[in-house]
Amino acid sequence: ALATISEKTEQVQQQQQATTEQTETVNSTADDLETMAEWLKLSPAFSENLRTRLNRLPSNPPIAALDKDIAQNQIKKYEYQQQYDSLKELVLRPRTKELTPEQQKKEQELIETNLTLIDRLLDRSDTLIYQQATLKVAYENLNTNLNDLRNQANKRLFWAPNANPLSVNLIFNTWEKLKWFFSPFQWVNLLKIPTVVDITTLAFVMSFIAIII
Repeated sequence: ALATISEKTEQVQQQQQATTEQTETVNSTADDLETMAEWLKLSPAFSENLRTRLNRLPSNPPIAALDKDIAQNQIKKYEYQQQYDSLKELVLRPRTKELTPEQQKKEQELIETNLTLIDRLLDRSDTLIYQQATLKVAYENLNTNLNDLRNQANKRLFWAPNANPLSVNLIFNTWEKLKWFFSPFQWVNLLKIPTVVDITTLAFVMSFIAIII
């Protein structure tokens, strides 16, 4: 159990370091966003660069999972404390009369050894929970900065030119419109148009169809 708690504590410390680095990256991107705010309107290259950097940002930290882990460790600590208190009461009681003096001595030593072990477990558990609480503060800070950055960036990019207008969605939507226009049903309706049509009206209709496509 001691080895497991120590390993978890080390992992949490590594996560703290990684979260600090991620927060620095987010803050740097936020600072650059303010600098690039006016440039975004000038060229698609700037907006595309910002979109790329936003896509490379870290995901929102798993705060809920960390809360669950902290709660579980607090429960384990409570159980250790219960065991410690029970042994503490036992060590104050007279030794078992059925045992020989030598056996009573070993019983006392065993109880004291367990007390020492559980005391170390309590101490390590306190350290782990403290480190996790510190990590949670870092997670919440990173989460807030990420959300603020994405909201600000989306507002800036809304009016910014797109360097890749032929996106997959645009191609898909265009294809759907073409299928609709050239469907047999649409052409049957077109064939019902009177043979004598004003050229201006026809030109207007064809222009409207071109816009739809």
